[in-house]
Amino acid sequence: MSPRHQPLGNSVSVRRTDRGLTEPHPTLYRAGMSRVSPEHVANVRVVTAAAVLAEEFDLAAYPHRHLAMVAHAGFHGENLAQLLAAADLLTEHGWDLLTVSQLGGGLHAFLRRREGVPGPRTPA
Repeated sequence: MSPRHQPLGNSVSVRRTDRGLTEPHPTLYRAGMSRVSPEHVANVRVVTAAAVLAEEFDLAAYPHRHLAMVAHAGFHGENLAQLLAAADLLTEHGWDLLTVSQLGGGLHAFLRRREGVPGPRTPA
């Protein structure tokens, strides 16, 4: 791994390129950054469970009512435990877990912000 990349969270995840090579997954690694970009999460509407658990995702900056969260493949159900722990944390901040599905190489949770829970802060 390049020294310019820093892991976000405590799990390691890679993705396969078109040529079968692996590279750091874009939502877990950012060159020179210590947090997950709110703009990136708002655009793709997906955040990793590791970023939520490491508090690298700013809930107040997320502008949408629905959010997808992914936990990449792990051993012996670690990805499910990580995903549900992150969902529990989001529940404390006004999000409800709608469903969990296995898609591609990981588990995905789909959440909805509760009615009455404030969304992003907008400048006055």
